[in-house]
Amino acid sequence: MKKYKHLQIDLANNTASYSTIFWNGWLEDPPETPKQALLNFLHNYAYERQGAAQSYRTLANLAINQTFKDEITRITKKDAEKAWSTYNDIAEKKYPEQGLNKTHNPMNSDKGVL
Repeated sequence: MKKYKHLQIDLANNTASYSTIFWNGWLEDPPETPKQALLNFLHNYAYERQGAAQSYRTLANLAINQTFKDEITRITKKDAEKAWSTYNDIAEKKYPEQGLNKTHNPMNSDKGVL
C-alpha cells in the first residue's frame, strides 16, 4: 500500500510542477483568442506523453489552421471530424511512413480535445 501512496504523491507533485511551468508560459505570452489558446495547448501540452512523435504537434497546428481559417467561436462535432480528417490527410502527405496513434491522439474527433 505504501508503494502506491508514494507513487501517487510523486505524480501529484510532478503534475503540480508541470502545470506551474505550463501556466507560467501562458503568463509570459498569454493567448489573445480561443484559437491561439487551442494551438498553444496542442503544441505545448497535448503531445507531451512518452512516445508521441514530435511531428504530431506540427500536424495538429496545420490541421487547426486549415480547418478553422478564421477565429474559433464554437466547435461542432462536424468541425472536430473535419479537423481529424485534415490531420490524417496532412500526415499521409508529410509523414507517410509514420503511423498515427488514433487511440491516444488528442486530435481524434472521437475522444480528443475538440
